Amino acid sequence: MLDMLEKPYSEHIDDSKLDDDAQAVPAPAVVYDAVFARGTMLKVDLTLLPLLTLVYMCSSLNNTFYFISYAPFMVPFALLGKRTRMAKVLSFCAIGWGIAATCFASTNSFAGSYACPFFVGLGEASFSPLIQVSCRSSIPGGR
Repeated sequence: MLDMLEKPYSEHIDDSKLDDDAQAVPAPAVVYDAVFARGTMLKVDLTLLPLLTLVYMCSSLNNTFYFISYAPFMVPFALLGKRTRMAKVLSFCAIGWGIAATCFASTNSFAGSYACPFFVGLGEASFSPLIQVSCRSSIPGGR
């Protein structure tokens, strides 16, 4: 291997194997068998589609637990942020959001995989409304 690195590039090409009279070999003709293709697609559909459907349903179930906490707590967190120091509420919820998202990586059970999105949604529920209020209050004349 080291001797290949020391040789110039032109010496790596073996000219003895190249033949000027050699012709390109034509590619074999592709034969399309409609019955075989239909059977193959049926097998793929019967094995892959149920699996993808199950994964999609589990994904929506996971999002359901996220929205169960996200939707009802958006307004209370926005009101809490307006009545108290917004930075403290936003910091507290951002830390909770980060902890819940980090804990999601170490779940070992179905209960944990459903509880973590709930707490992620709880932490994220304050982010959107409080950031909007914070941006609006920082614009002159936007209070």
